[in-house]
Amino acid sequence: MKKNQIYPKIKAVALALIILACLAIGFQFLPEPVKVTTPSKTIEREKVAVKEQAFDTGFDEIKERQKKSIRLDFRDAELIIQNFDDIAITRGSREPFEEWDYSKQEKDRVSSIVEEEEAPIVNRDQVITIIKPDPINEPKEDIIDQIVRPKIAIVIDDLGMNFSRLRQLSAIKAPLNFAFLPYAENLDEQVVYASEQGHHLLVHMPMKPKSDLVNPGPIVLRPDMSEAEIEKALNWGLSSFNGFKGINNHMGSAFTANEQGMRVVMRVLKERGYYFLDSKTTPNSQGEIMAIEAGLPYRERDVFLDHVNDLEQIKKRLIQTERIARQRGIAIAIGHPYEATIEALEQWLPTLDEKGFELVTVESVLRYPKKTAQMKADTAEEPMPKSVSGKAAARVIVIQNQEQQEKADPAKPDIN
Repeated sequence: MKKNQIYPKIKAVALALIILACLAIGFQFLPEPVKVTTPSKTIEREKVAVKEQAFDTGFDEIKERQKKSIRLDFRDAELIIQNFDDIAITRGSREPFEEWDYSKQEKDRVSSIVEEEEAPIVNRDQVITIIKPDPINEPKEDIIDQIVRPKIAIVIDDLGMNFSRLRQLSAIKAPLNFAFLPYAENLDEQVVYASEQGHHLLVHMPMKPKSDLVNPGPIVLRPDMSEAEIEKALNWGLSSFNGFKGINNHMGSAFTANEQGMRVVMRVLKERGYYFLDSKTTPNSQGEIMAIEAGLPYRERDVFLDHVNDLEQIKKRLIQTERIARQRGIAIAIGHPYEATIEALEQWLPTLDEKGFELVTVESVLRYPKKTAQMKADTAEEPMPKSVSGKAAARVIVIQNQEQQEKADPAKPDIN
């Protein structure tokens, strides 16, 4: 009986020894593991090369993982086996694989969301490609739809004759548009001061009014001048100071109505890179027509603030400026350095932001003739005939602009 009990035990021990021997022999033929360095730690695994390949991952899925504080690990990535020869890595190297084929920014991002796990053991002649998600571009919650606010440009004419008034105006709000008379004294000092306060500069070029009783200045553009005389007088005005971007007319109800004279002005401005703001001292001004013909950036005045130099009247004109800005998107108002005008602006300008208006420079709201012509052609009920071009086309555009303007601001009589 005892022998029958011993034999099974001996057989079990012998079988166990045989199994252990087989395992020992088998382990000798297994590949030797090497170290692979990942962005956060070094682990022991079969020698493999790891590279990244982007793929699209649903934003909702990744966002849900982040909410639950679950990190994306290797088990969430798809593993694709590729030939090791396709990767530029020296075969047989036993050094840790430390060079990751992506930028430092991507490396930092991956290390923050990937928890490394041991990769499956594969043949050393193959490579594991880890396909990782693209960077998550989560929409910002604080983005608010931007509404384009109506723009208002305030131009102050006749500056340069009183420095103290310039200081008063500069202190209210920027940017304002300051038009300096070219014959004023101490212009350099004044324009530097105005520029440092953040204001936009123009040359307020004297032009002949209809009335001979009004003196616009020592050098004036007149309809009876020759082309050479007009060019010489204009260049004098443009050389009076630096830092301006355009000009507007001082008086000029006679000269701006003269087609030939205005054509010369626009040509010179075009050559020198300036724009023209028409003060519109007469409804017969050729400014817009000649600017379009010359391809010159331009704009026209919408409101005169202080033709009547009275505080309450000026306030009414400011309200009218607001109405035009709401209707058209842009309004340009011209005033002068009168005490009543300064007082009205001191009360009104600080309210613009609350009312939803944007205070701008004339330069930022210019009309560019090519764009204006195209816009008119695109919106016209009837297409413009192909035979209409040059000055005739410019007149068509001006008539359309005047019709729109008269709806909001009926034509006023000549103003100097």
